[in-house]
Order: sequence, then structure tokens, then C-alpha cells
Amino acid sequence: MGLLFLWCACFSTQAFAQKFSFGVVSGINVRKDFRTTTCFGGPDNANSDPGCPRFSGWLSFGVSDDSSRFIIGPKLNVRLSPSFSLEVNALHRRIRTVDTFTTTMCLPLGEPDCTTAPLTRTTTSTAFSWEFPFLATYQFSGTRMTPFIQGGPSFRPVENAEIFGFTAGGGVKLRLADLTFSPTIRYTRWDRRDRYVGLNEDQIQFVLGIDGPESAERVSAFGRNLSVAFMGGIGLTDGLRRGSTPPFNFDVIDPATGLPTPASGTRTDNLSRTSPVLGVAVEVAVRDRLSIEVDGLYRPLNSQDVMDVTSLGFTRTNKFTVLTWEFPILAKYRMPIRNTTTFFELGPALRASGNLNNSNPSRYGAAAGFGLEIRAGRMTISPTMRFTRWAADQSSASMATHRNQAELLFGFRF
Repeated sequence: MGLLFLWCACFSTQAFAQKFSFGVVSGINVRKDFRTTTCFGGPDNANSDPGCPRFSGWLSFGVSDDSSRFIIGPKLNVRLSPSFSLEVNALHRRIRTVDTFTTTMCLPLGEPDCTTAPLTRTTTSTAFSWEFPFLATYQFSGTRMTPFIQGGPSFRPVENAEIFGFTAGGGVKLRLADLTFSPTIRYTRWDRRDRYVGLNEDQIQFVLGIDGPESAERVSAFGRNLSVAFMGGIGLTDGLRRGSTPPFNFDVIDPATGLPTPASGTRTDNLSRTSPVLGVAVEVAVRDRLSIEVDGLYRPLNSQDVMDVTSLGFTRTNKFTVLTWEFPILAKYRMPIRNTTTFFELGPALRASGNLNNSNPSRYGAAAGFGLEIRAGRMTISPTMRFTRWAADQSSASMATHRNQAELLFGFRF
């Protein structure tokens, strides 16, 4: 699964020269993920529960929690020193809501006066299935029982409304034969972004990690040292082009009445927003200054549709995301300059996409970039500016992507 590699921090290309171990995490979520919330539209907005959006129309909706509390997933632990390590989890848990919508509709025999009656619909939907904490861990001195604390960013991916948070926790490591057991209490504070009504921003979990024996073997390929890097950054250019459709004239739901009403207006697509870039890179040394790097980068193209209904005087916005995975294959050349190292990179790039929303991004292009490796104590910081020129889109889809793409990436080597 590609999302397993969405690690926010970019850690060293030397990570796998350190001791590492694989294991499993299981446990329970202590708090509910959603508060029971009821929201009203129209003049009843004031009676809504805290956290409800304001909206027009004779409509109400409610949210309640139906999440699974059981947590399970794989984990990777990289020990960089006797006290400091990095831990990444891919936690599977279905986070669900029960959604109830009530609106008013004309009764079949109510015309032409339109006698109305309430119509209620209840559905169960899954908001998230995976959660990815990326945790720096500090362990105190100990033999068979070692206390530790940890903290770092967490990420819940979903097609159109991913959220980020920060996780902190603590526990003890118990060594029994070749296994290490780590009971842990974790607290996470989520950034709701007002996308999820009733979402509990505060999360408490009790988890148990079980790690296998550590390995200190250095990974190699074809007799050359192989290293793994974790990438993170931001897209500096929009992913999708702005486009408009001809003026429309059809029925829309009037927010003042909640009823289908003939209307006219215009629609504008693809008002793009800034997109994160996250992933993993594998690099193999060819000579002292020359290496080959292959990246797997996740870049969601966040956008929105805007419908301007001029005849009724309101605007509606629908946010969406086109999912893309980029795979640059880069020759990388380093040039030492005093206390820093400048590097240049060049090579082809491949791209896969999903959740297209009437787009069809091209599958290949060419990438070039430059950056610095700056030594700061035991850490090396590597800011990188990368440019990609994509081929033309595969078809004349209604939404086109920008062929020129710029990204700012960061790396941290310990």
C-alpha cells in the first residue's frame, strides 16, 4: 500500500545503516472519535450544537460515532543511537459515523401549493481506515525494563479531506528473549479543519508494540551501499488548471426553501490549493560523488468547484482531490563546497493517478533539481528545489493538469 510510505519528516539516507526492527502494534482507542451532534439550517441555526456550520434551507443533519475501537498494524523502528530512535506505524481502524439527514419535500398531491413533509435518511459512512504516526522516541537507561517517551506528527489520509495531528506518549520496553514488548499510552491532537462535524480533536489510545530482533546489517544492491530516505515538502505550483463551463440553466436546490428550483448561473472548476508532497526515496551509490535515486512521492492535487447561481443569488463550493503518485528516477551528483555539499539531480519521472474527477494526468515527464546538504552537529539538513515537466495529458478531459511543476522538498539526516 503506497500510503504506508507517507512519512512527513525526511530522515537520513543513512537510516538503514543503523539498527532496525519490524513488528506489530495492537490496542484500543479510549475515546469516541465523534461527538453526537445535531445541526439545523435556516432560522433554527441558533439551536445547533457547538461546532456546526451555518447553512441555509429547511434542513437538519446529525452525526454520531460508530467507530471500531480495535487497532492493529505493522511498525518499523530505526535505532539511531542507544537512546534515540524513530518509529513509524501504519494503524488500521475503521472510523465511522452514523449520519442522519432531514429535509422537506413537496408531497405528490401537494401541488400547486406544495404541501411539505419531512424526509429523513440515515447512512453509515467510513471517514478513515488508516492512521500513520511518525514518532521520535527517547528511551532512558534500563536493562530488561526501559521507560521511554515519544512524539511526532500523525496523518490520516482520505481522498478529499485528509487531516494532520501531533502525537505524544510514553511507556516501557520489556525485553523477553528475542522480542521487545512496548505497552504505551498515546495522546493525539487532531487539526479538524472544519471538515468533520462533531470530530473529537483529542484522542487517547492504549497500544502494545511487539518488535522482533534488531538487525544492524547494511542494505546493499549489486555490491553497492543502498540507503533509504523519507521525503516531505510542498508543491509550489497548482496541480490542475482553472477552467469554466458555459452558463447553465437547470434545477438546483434553493437553500431558502430546500426545494428544486429552476435557476441559471456559471460554474468554475479547479481553483487549486497548495498540496503536500510526501514519500520515500531509495538511493544507491555509483561512485564517490555520483548516485542513483528512485523516489515514490504522494502528491494530492487539492481543488474545488464553484457554482455561482446568479438567478437565486448564492454560491456553492465543492472541494475534491485528484490523487497522484510520482516516481522520479534521478542521477544525483554532489559537489562539496566548504561546510556544505551542493547536489544536482536529473532524470525521467513516472506518474500514476486515481480519484480522477474528470481529469486524466499524463504518465511520464522529466525532472531536474538542485539542493544543499548542510551539516549541523549530528544532523544534515537537505533542502531541495525540484522542477518537473510533464507530457501533455492523455486525453481532452474536462480538467487539465499543469505541465510545469515545482516542489520544495526537505530532508534531515541524523
